[in-house]
Amino acid sequence: MLWPAVRALAYGPLENEQLTCLLNDLDLTRSVRAEGPGAEQSIAHRAFVDEDGTPLVLDVARSGDFGWVVALFHTGHQPAATTLDGYRERFREAVRRTDLVLVQIRPPASVEEG
Repeated sequence: MLWPAVRALAYGPLENEQLTCLLNDLDLTRSVRAEGPGAEQSIAHRAFVDEDGTPLVLDVARSGDFGWVVALFHTGHQPAATTLDGYRERFREAVRRTDLVLVQIRPPASVEEG
């Protein structure tokens, strides 16, 4: 089972070129994630193991016409705080580069993410 470790919710239209940029920024492959929360909305993902040996899945999913969810999932062993902080920053930057509006990041690390 996959459990969300950190996720960013964003809003806005994405042209195909912007979506390709987002997926490339996150090193994702256009393939649907088959398990975990929100799998039916998944459009691209990548499974990998972090430097501590923790299995993780990075995913982008669509939520409605203009909603986007970028999430990092774990399989039961929570990733290190430094890993989560790094992905929070990576999500913020990817959202900024694609001109989406960041709605929230969960769990929040600051008031602006809540």
